[in-house]
Parts: sequence; C-alpha cells; structure tokens
Amino acid sequence: MSEVAAEQAMEILATELSAALSYDGEMLHAGSDQIGVPALRLKRQESDPLLDLKYALPSKAHGDDREKLLYMIIQQASPDGAPAMLDAVFRESVQDYLDIPDSLARTVVADAVRDAYWTKPAKNYYPIPFHSRIPLSFRLSRRVGDRPVAARYKLFGGEILPFLCWKDGKVNTEPIEQLFAVLASDEGFTLVDQIMVSSVRRAAEGRPDRASVEAIVRELSASVVEELQIGPFCAPALERFQKDLQAVLKLSDRLPRRDLIDMITVLFSLHIATYYYRLAWVLGAGVDDAVRAAADPSSTEEVEGLCDCNCPLESCSLAGTMRFRVGTGGDRPVSRQDGCAVAFREVDAQRLQPLSATIATANLIQTTWSQMGGPAGRPQLRELAKLLREDAGFRERFDIAVSGVACLVACETGIATTPEDAARFGARRPGLFALREAVLASRRSSLKYHARDVVNQLVKREAVGGILIRTRGNVQFFEIDEEMLLVLVAVICENREIPYSEFLVGLRRYGLAPQDSAERLKLADALERLGMLRRYSDAGESTYVRYIS
Repeated sequence: MSEVAAEQAMEILATELSAALSYDGEMLHAGSDQIGVPALRLKRQESDPLLDLKYALPSKAHGDDREKLLYMIIQQASPDGAPAMLDAVFRESVQDYLDIPDSLARTVVADAVRDAYWTKPAKNYYPIPFHSRIPLSFRLSRRVGDRPVAARYKLFGGEILPFLCWKDGKVNTEPIEQLFAVLASDEGFTLVDQIMVSSVRRAAEGRPDRASVEAIVRELSASVVEELQIGPFCAPALERFQKDLQAVLKLSDRLPRRDLIDMITVLFSLHIATYYYRLAWVLGAGVDDAVRAAADPSSTEEVEGLCDCNCPLESCSLAGTMRFRVGTGGDRPVSRQDGCAVAFREVDAQRLQPLSATIATANLIQTTWSQMGGPAGRPQLRELAKLLREDAGFRERFDIAVSGVACLVACETGIATTPEDAARFGARRPGLFALREAVLASRRSSLKYHARDVVNQLVKREAVGGILIRTRGNVQFFEIDEEMLLVLVAVICENREIPYSEFLVGLRRYGLAPQDSAERLKLADALERLGMLRRYSDAGESTYVRYIS
C-alpha cells in the first residue's frame, strides 16, 4: 500500500477512535508522541529485526535434519576453517584410502564402512560424526542429479553450543572441552572404527583431529554476547543443558561410540525443542498479560504461563504442561481428548506455532514504548503490564499509539488492500489486541518456518514413533519413545538410584509429565522393561529408577 494510502488509513482510524493520529510517511504521530516504525519494511528479509531476540535465540533457525546438528557444530569449530572436500566424494572413493592390499577385501570393507558411518534420514546420506576428524575433514553434500554439491544447512550453526553453555556472564568452556575431547578420542574403537579414521586421515591429509574451543566460542556474535551479558532467557535451562551434557559424556566409557553420538544428538534435540517451548509459553503469556492489562486494568486473574525465568525449572510455569504418553512400538489408539493431545494443542499449536509473530509483536510493543519514554532494548512485558494497570493516562496514550502501529502493519505488509481495511485492523480494541492480531495475520503463511519446523525436525518422526512428538491420523500429541526415555533416565538419575517419585519431578524440569495416573503406571512398566526400574515391594515408595547401559 502506498504512503498516501497509509496516510488515508490513519486519517480514517483517527476519526474512528476520535484521537489525534496521523502518519507522514516516516513517523506516526499519536498525540504528543512520535513513533518511528521503519523496521516494518524489512518483514520479508532474513535480517528482519522484528524477529531478533538475541538473549533467547542466537540466530534465526529453520528446520533441517537433526543428524546434521552435531556435525556442523564440530565443523564450525575447526581451527583451520571449513574443509573443501565433500563427504560424498570420499564415500564414493573410500576403498582408495584403505590400507588393505587385497582388492576384494578392500571392496568388502569399503561397503561395510559406508553402511556403518553414513545415515540417510531424508534424501541424502550424511556421515556420522563419531570422530571429530570426520566433520573437520569433509563438507556435507547433497545430490543434484548425478553430481554431489555442498549441502544447504538451515538449522542452528556452531553458535548454538556456546549459547547453551552460557553461565555467569561468559561461556562455560568446561562442557565444550569435554565434548571435543570425547569426539577426538579413539578409545573403545572397533577395528572398523580404526580403519575408517585412518582412511579419513589419508583422504584429508593435514586437516585437524580436534575441534577448537576458541573457534566455537567465536561463533557467538558480539551482539548476542552483549545481550547474554545482561542476562539470557531462562538461565536455569542453559545450566541444566550443561549439566546434562556432562552427564551424558561420562557414559563414553560405557557406550559404543555410535550409541553415544545418538544420545548426544537426542540431548541437543531435547534441550533446543523444550527451550523453544519455554520461550513460546512465557513470551506468549507476557503478550497476553499486556493485552489483558490494556483491556481490563482491574483484572487480577493471572495469565497462564507467566514466569520470571529465574526460578528452579521444576517450578517453572511450563513444568508438567507437556503431558505425554509412552510409546509402545505397537499400535495404540489416541483421541483428541487424551491428555497428550490436549497438551499438544495448548503448548504447541497455541504457543509454539505463532512464536515468530509473538516475537515480532513483543519487539514492536517495546519499540513503541521506548519511543514514548519507556526503556529501550529487550521486551519487558511484565513491567509494561504493571504500568498499564496503574497509570490510566499512560494506558490511554499507549492504546492510541499501538492502534496506529497496527494500522501501519496492515498497510505495510499487504494484509489490508484498502485504507478502510487497514483502519479496521487498527480499530480493534484494545490497541494491543489490534497490534497482536495484525502481526499474526501478516505472518500467518510463514509462521511455521521459525518455530514449529525447527522443533518438528528435532523431536518428531513420521514413522513408528516420535522422540517427543507423534502424529497418528489427524491427531498430533506428545509421546516419548525409548530413545528419548533412555536419555531422560541418564540425565535425571546420573549415576544414582532415585525414587520413582523423584524421577517424575525430574521430568517436570523439561516441561514433561505423564498424561494421567494410568500413564504413570505405563511409564513405570516401560522403565522396568528397559531394566531401569526396580520394585523392592508393591508399595509405590519402594520403586526406584537407575540408568543401566
């Protein structure tokens, strides 16, 4: 919509609201306040500043195979920069790098290496980073016709590791060093493992064997570091990841290397997915609370999901809301009324799906407030809601200003085709509601890319069962499979035997809880089948959980 049309839309809205509102193509004039909103014009660019929330997400990720995540973290920690050779080139010619004189034996071993060290989660084969030498030596590839080319990568890059390891104002390098040491070690290698790594060294002579902690820390941009030094979103969740990573790495002498790599990948997937859910849950509640304060300042009912993000994880507002069922590996019916399906709609469909719109709305709210004399920087929604409830004069000023911003969103993003349509977007009451709905409408077609797609790629499977999310027919729901359950037992119990009731409390730290009392019994039965639950008597308090590899 043209600037002239936007000015006309603002005139119509001013008449509708009986307010002093105008727009001159650069500034929104709301009474005595002047609001600049140039960021709206960047809505379709990857650099969209309205999607920046650097204290909560280090970069803008899209969905991609979770099997690539650890590989790319190690590769981007290379002390010598990215490798040139494609993994597909090495895979096709691996027999040429085997130190085996007999040609037939060389062919057989080469086939065994291909089967053992490449996985195919989607269309392309990807090498497993069972040793750091592999990602440090080969760039991931994909096929275009008969030709391998460098693969596109859209999930988080190496910056996600130092981000998750942020603690006390800096990157906690201890778990990173431990991870890199384990991946550079050849302890417990089978003969085939040794053959594989030796052939990699011959193919990529001169490439480093070990990832660099300094290189991966540099992946965090200065702007992200600046925000994290003020304080990250949910520091307890980051500290829990660091503790869990170290707990899994302690199993390196008890697990085959492939099983350990799988467990590390699932751990990253669990923490990143639940971090997204936690952000969507808390930020969405913050926007809802501000809208409620603007609509009814006398309301004392608290919006579900509000959290100060500094409390213990088992007391977080997300704790226990992701009610799940246990995957049996067989056919088990599910209903939309089951707790696992209801919880999915509440947490995923209602909060995670619109996360990118929620982030954009929160940033626009804060930008508007800061230009009216409020604090600049990250969204401070709880403080804004408090001010809206306590200061009627500010509430009226702010309502008019955000109504004008909502009208401009409708104009600039094309969701309104006429000035009258744009004015109708801004006229919805209160103004914060109008802004939230306008932003949501403007981004509806791209909502899934920055949130649900990422989480689905990390913890969903379309086949027999999901790590955390599953679809059966037209019902989506939370379900924990054996792979995820093994990781949860390992990190909650560590090397201890704990009461089953304590294990359930541990699940709450990740937002998880069995969907009902019957599911708690099914979960205990599943743990018992895995050899990780022992009943010392029929009494519930004599049931204990322990990780056994």
